[in-house]
Amino acid sequence: MTTILLCLVAVATAIAIWAATLYFGRCEELEHHRSTERPNSNDDEASALAWKHKDWELERQRMRTGLTGLVAYGIGMSAAIPANSMLQAAESTSNLPIVLIGVLCLSLLAISLRSLKHSDRILELSFERKWAPPVVATNE
Repeated sequence: MTTILLCLVAVATAIAIWAATLYFGRCEELEHHRSTERPNSNDDEASALAWKHKDWELERQRMRTGLTGLVAYGIGMSAAIPANSMLQAAESTSNLPIVLIGVLCLSLLAISLRSLKHSDRILELSFERKWAPPVVATNE
């Protein structure tokens, strides 16, 4: 059982490292895209809309990649706690710190999974707020 848990920790850690590498690559790609000149919506609405759509897509990919890394890290840590507990069960008199860390890791995992589930909607709301036309007050 301990071997299975340690293998799970190794795989989850590898996935978390891979996701972190992808995340920073996505951040660079998004930064490069945002550094390009944004088309004026008055001149060419189609190209402005395409630019906004690409921005939204890159942001969505970055967010999902980051959350995938968090989920993998949470799974790895959640598996590491019982594995560590099993390895040290003979010499440890109190497992309270291990249990508390396990609960913390499981909470992180639950939050990450929930965020991953709702990430598209969160991003849509953020995108709508970011690109919404400004409200102009009129004197009537």
